Amino acid sequence: MYAFGPAFGFLLSAGCTNIFVDLQDPVDINRNSPFWIGAWWLGFVVCGILYIIFGIPLFFFPYRLSTQRRLMDRIDGLDASTPFSDNSAEITKPATLTTSCKQVVETAKALPQALYRLIKNPVYTSMALGWIFGSYLIGGYGTYLPKFIETQFSQTASMADIYSGLISIGSVAFSTALGGYLLSRFNIQPRFATLLLIITWAIIFFTYLLGIAFGCDQVTFKGMEQGNGRWNFTTECSQNCHCSLDHQFKPVCDGQWTYYSPCYAGCRFQAENKTWMNCQCAAHGEITEDGVCPSDCTAMSLYITTMFVGLFIGNLFFMTTMTVVLRSVELQERSLALSFASFLTNVLGFIPSPIIFGMIIDSSCVAWHSPSSCRQKGNCLLYDNQEFRFKYHSGNAGFQLAAIIVVMFTYYKEANFPFPESDIYDEESCATESDKPALDEPAFQMVPLKMS
Repeated sequence: MYAFGPAFGFLLSAGCTNIFVDLQDPVDINRNSPFWIGAWWLGFVVCGILYIIFGIPLFFFPYRLSTQRRLMDRIDGLDASTPFSDNSAEITKPATLTTSCKQVVETAKALPQALYRLIKNPVYTSMALGWIFGSYLIGGYGTYLPKFIETQFSQTASMADIYSGLISIGSVAFSTALGGYLLSRFNIQPRFATLLLIITWAIIFFTYLLGIAFGCDQVTFKGMEQGNGRWNFTTECSQNCHCSLDHQFKPVCDGQWTYYSPCYAGCRFQAENKTWMNCQCAAHGEITEDGVCPSDCTAMSLYITTMFVGLFIGNLFFMTTMTVVLRSVELQERSLALSFASFLTNVLGFIPSPIIFGMIIDSSCVAWHSPSSCRQKGNCLLYDNQEFRFKYHSGNAGFQLAAIIVVMFTYYKEANFPFPESDIYDEESCATESDKPALDEPAFQMVPLKMS
C-alpha cells in the first residue's frame, strides 16, 4: 500500500489541481499562470468520504477468522482430563476484563526488554534502517516529482501529476506487487533475497544519476538577459511603465518569446477577454497566453521512460525488507517487529523526507513570490533548472546509496545468522497440513500444542 497509495494520490491530485482553489473560475489567471492555486483541499474531502465508505464493512467482520475458529473448536474437543506437559503452551479462551487489564500491564512492562532484543538483532536493525532509507524514494523523490516535471518541462500542475502517477503506478506499485509474488512463489531464502535487493537498489541509484542528464534549458525572458547571471529590469519595452516598482513576476508569452510580466512586454492595458493589448515588444502587439512559452525540449519522454524502467526493475524486491524483518525474529515477536520497523520508517523516513527535500529544492529558487503586505518570502515562482535537476537527483542518489550500504551489512550478517524456524509445523502440531501457512505468511501466530 505504500506504493499504490501515492500512485492513486497523484491521479486524484491531477483532477483537484485542475480546479481553482475556491471552485470558481478566476478572472485574471488561468491554469498556465504561476499564481494558479488548485483545489488542494478537495483531495482530503474525497479521501475522507472513501474512508467512511470502505470502513463500514469492517464492522461486519467476525470476532475470529475461520482458521482461528477451527483451532478453538479443536481445543474445545480435547479431553479436559488430558494433562499437558510443562513445556506445552497454554491456550485459553478470551479472558475477563480484569485478566485482560493485567495482561496489558504485563505486556507494557515487557515492552522495553522486547524492543531491546530487537535492537540487538543485527539483521533486523540493519534491514529496518535500509527500509527507512528506502522510503525516501516515496517520501522524497515521489513527493516532489510533480513539481520537478512541472518546472523542468514546462507542464501544468495537473499534467505533471498525471505523468508522476504513471511512473508511480507502473514502476513502483506494480513492480513491488510482482516482486512480492516472486518471493512467495519461489520461496526465496532471506540471504539470496537480500542480494537481489542490493542489485536492484543499485539500479535505482544509477537511475537517479542518469536522471541528471535529462532536462530542459532555463527559461529566458526577452530583453532581460545579462552575462553576469543577473536580470536587467530596465528594458526598452518597459520604459515609462514603472515596472521596477514591484518587479511582480507574472510571465506571459506572445507565441515566440516569454516576458517577465505584461509590463515588461510593454503592454498598456488588458481587454475584457483577458488579452493584453498595445504591447510594444510583442510580436503582434498583443499577448493572449499566460505563463512561459511552451518548450520545444524533447527530454521529457526520455526522462519518463528512463525513470519508469529504472524504478520498475529497482523496486522488484523491495518486499525483501519486510520479509527479512519478519523472518529474522521469533514467531511471537513478529507483530512487534513489524510495528516497530513501520514506526521508525514513518518517523525517520516518510515524515522528515519531504522537509529535507523541500529545503534542498528551495535552495535552487531564483524568484520568490513576496506578498506586498509583508516582507517575508512566499512560494518559489522560478527555479534554476540545472541546479534543481542536479540537487534533486543527487540528493535522492545519496539516500539510496546509504540504503545500499546498510543492506550490504545485512547481507554480511546473514551469512552466520540463525534464522528462527518457529513457523515450521511438525506432525505433532494441532494444525492440519491444510492449515499450515507458507514460510512467508506469518499471518497466524500459534505455538505447537504437544500432548504428554
